[in-house]
Amino acid sequence: MLYLGRWLGDSGRDAIVKYDLKKRRYLGLTSMDAELSLVTANLAHARPGAMFYDPFVGTGSFAVTAAHFGATVIGSDIDGRTIRGSRTQNHLSNYEQYHLLPCFLDNFIADLTHAPLRALPWLNGIICDPPYGVREGPRVLGYREKDKDTTPILIDGVEAHMRPGYIPPKKPYGFDDMLEDVLEFAVIMLVPNGRLAIWMPTANEDDVEWAIPTNPGLRLLSACVQQFNKWSRRLLTYTRIPSKSVEECVPEKSRVRAQGNANDLNQFRRRRIDQMDNSSNHGRIIEFHGDPSLDEPLHEEECYEEAQNTEQDSDSESLLADILHGALAGQETSAKRLLSAFGINPPEFFCDRPDSGYYQLLGAALLQELSTRHKLPQYNTIEDAVELIRTRQNIMVITGAGISTNLGVPDFRSKNTGFYDQMREKGFDSPEDIFDLHTFREDPSIFYSNSSATLPEPSKSTPTHAFIKLLDSKGKLLTNYTQNIDNVEGNVGLSKDKLIQCHGSWASFTCQTCGYKTDGQKYYQQIKAKSVVYCDACRPPSRPSKRKRSSHSTSRPRQGSPDTSDDDYGPTTIGTFEPGVMKPDITFFHEKLPDTFFDRFKKRDKDIVDLILVIGTSMSVSPVSEIPMAVSPDVPQIIISREKVRHVNFDVTLLGDCDLITEELAKRLSWAFEHPMLKRREVELVELDHAAAIWEINEQGQDAVHSITHKEKEDLGQKESPEPEKTTV
Repeated sequence: MLYLGRWLGDSGRDAIVKYDLKKRRYLGLTSMDAELSLVTANLAHARPGAMFYDPFVGTGSFAVTAAHFGATVIGSDIDGRTIRGSRTQNHLSNYEQYHLLPCFLDNFIADLTHAPLRALPWLNGIICDPPYGVREGPRVLGYREKDKDTTPILIDGVEAHMRPGYIPPKKPYGFDDMLEDVLEFAVIMLVPNGRLAIWMPTANEDDVEWAIPTNPGLRLLSACVQQFNKWSRRLLTYTRIPSKSVEECVPEKSRVRAQGNANDLNQFRRRRIDQMDNSSNHGRIIEFHGDPSLDEPLHEEECYEEAQNTEQDSDSESLLADILHGALAGQETSAKRLLSAFGINPPEFFCDRPDSGYYQLLGAALLQELSTRHKLPQYNTIEDAVELIRTRQNIMVITGAGISTNLGVPDFRSKNTGFYDQMREKGFDSPEDIFDLHTFREDPSIFYSNSSATLPEPSKSTPTHAFIKLLDSKGKLLTNYTQNIDNVEGNVGLSKDKLIQCHGSWASFTCQTCGYKTDGQKYYQQIKAKSVVYCDACRPPSRPSKRKRSSHSTSRPRQGSPDTSDDDYGPTTIGTFEPGVMKPDITFFHEKLPDTFFDRFKKRDKDIVDLILVIGTSMSVSPVSEIPMAVSPDVPQIIISREKVRHVNFDVTLLGDCDLITEELAKRLSWAFEHPMLKRREVELVELDHAAAIWEINEQGQDAVHSITHKEKEDLGQKESPEPEKTTV
């Protein structure tokens, strides 16, 4: 059968192949897929003669596709490095590649709240994909510390902010505030019937749908949903209503911004990582794990005071009983009061919300309560811990910075002594940027001149490392998941198939140009000399290095957790300024965790582990912090740490110096245990909390300067300390 028809035009599907990210010269970790970018620009009515703007331009995926349809495009971004790119790979590279230079107006560095654009309706379209992911949380210019000293820092006699390559400090930006600002910005800047196309997440793990943001000056035209495995996102398209004035839609008021760290202000980040972590009954914490650089969690004393009737109900169990009795009698209870029954005081920025505004937090509290791992009652003493180690054959060991501090290796976040505080003393506003992939590729000297303190001598280790090696030698070690990058576990000879370095390590290096990989120990002296390491395979040693900026330049804040992209696209092809630079195989910010972590845990370890031993970590960094909740609740869990971990119910908690405690455990196990740092010390054991099995272990005669405060002891109902148990190692 023959069909005849009239030709109307060609399909535009060939544009998907043309703009395929695999063929693009310049792109980044969060570059949007070509097809989705084209759809976004099309829904926004990009066309010849139209002016389009992307306030989160990144590497320009939306701007390029808007230019494809003939629009004149401009963009801005808070991160100047993605705007600048490199000498050979930058925004201009893409417009030249696709012959779109006549459509490209310019890019500039700014955040949405400080955009240097005239506040008049002159834009035909705004297209954007705001940074809402686990690491790329919203940010604006400013300091995170309210009382930050803003006196200019002098470097070589020049104010830091006047030096080439200066990157201004940034602070977390509330996700809700960002959405509201984008819509208000569109109302001010769009011409009548102009369009806004914006992507936003809608997490669906618990089947709760986020409300679509609204503004009286914008009419929602469409809402498209892209489904992923555990979450989804929407593409929302709005049009500017001509009859609505700016004064009606953007009231002139001093809107109080939500205060807090990036996790507190980003509900999607919290939901996608861990919903809400478990917390103890004594001093509840609303704590959301994710970015290791985040500020401290919201403690109860930092949350606002409840209404007077709630303050009187200080006993959560009594309050819950009252609520249940009231429900049986047909009485209604507010979500705010229900939160108090769970021992949770909402953050201060919740205070002006209606009761429905507490529903998501209440849902998280319910989920937290339902997923809480309860302590196993049969394990309570150090003898129980010893017996567990003696009898179990698949022991999972989770380690953190606390097992290496006795080697002089600083942890990252301790006040005054931590690596980040040390770097702040040297003039870094955001020292986390030292381990940022973009910064490294732009100027590797920043990393090499400041990171050597995290690398100890290859021959050095601690008794704790030796204890883990002893577990391995006795065939008891299932896997050591270490969050440390110092590779001491590898240096002491831990079996390679028993070691997962969750954040990578100094153990090996990879060339950023040719991919050559080699052992890292040969670079030890060079690293300690704070010299940039170059590739032996593709770069002659005599080639002079060129530096773009001072190693003391300030840097931007670290963004959050292991997944670096808001989509599943975007190979890391942001170019380096120098060829042949070697990078240690440490997981930098904007890099994903090694697949070996997820594969090993999910496919093997979680089903066969029979004991979890946590040493030297506060378990505050996801995804390692999620391990205790991901295994069977019947698996015993022991923690050895200087400070009490409040959000996980461990079966036995041993507080004190890791080396001292592992030494004591080896003695009670009657294991032959030798190490140059062993001191054969007498120890004191003090039971701090019988119900929670919390023990404090100190060297005899030494004051306890860690673990648990006097107020916590009072909260635990311990008026007088029991007579300490003493033993000699």
